Amino acid sequence: MEGDVEDEDSLPGCYYLDIDIEGLQPQGLWIRPDYVRIYDALHCDYPSPMVRTGNTPCAVITGQPGVGKSIWIWYAARRRMAAKEPFLLYYGSQLRLFVEDGVYDVPDRWQNEDFRYFIWTFVDSDESKEGIPSHFVRPSTPLFIIFTRSPEANCWNRLHKTMQEPEIIIMNPWSKSEILQIWAPPLACASFQGMLWSGMSTD
Repeated sequence: MEGDVEDEDSLPGCYYLDIDIEGLQPQGLWIRPDYVRIYDALHCDYPSPMVRTGNTPCAVITGQPGVGKSIWIWYAARRRMAAKEPFLLYYGSQLRLFVEDGVYDVPDRWQNEDFRYFIWTFVDSDESKEGIPSHFVRPSTPLFIIFTRSPEANCWNRLHKTMQEPEIIIMNPWSKSEILQIWAPPLACASFQGMLWSGMSTD
């Protein structure tokens, strides 16, 4: 509408990433400015390696449904792989360790002493409906948990019992300028529009 103040939210390097790997979902994703900002902020505050001293840090990324919290984990994982920085990913009820040598399933009976440093650990609410698994947050845990979840504090209330008070990060809603960026040709194709709306309807 004429006279509206248009929001501005764009960063150089934001683009649609076409993954196109058979059997892998999602097939593509838009790299939002918030993905970059949130990752950079966490990496600045919690650089690797983090020596294990004091209570373990933790973070919660939250925001309204559809803003891309779950997708952010895949972006963050890609950033860490590119930088050859280790991390853990909880996916399909299995904790997996990503290191330069490869990807390994973590045994169910892992011990705190198995990890020399605090290690970034991505947990998405889609993979853990009941909240953060209790054995992830036992006393002196080495897992620096980054939990993505729509606003519902009782789903991450286990964190403060054994860890530092969680850093709460709110992901911004899609801005008008972001939507216009990805709607402009040549991206305004039926398949991409379908990906956009499906991504905005669920998280």
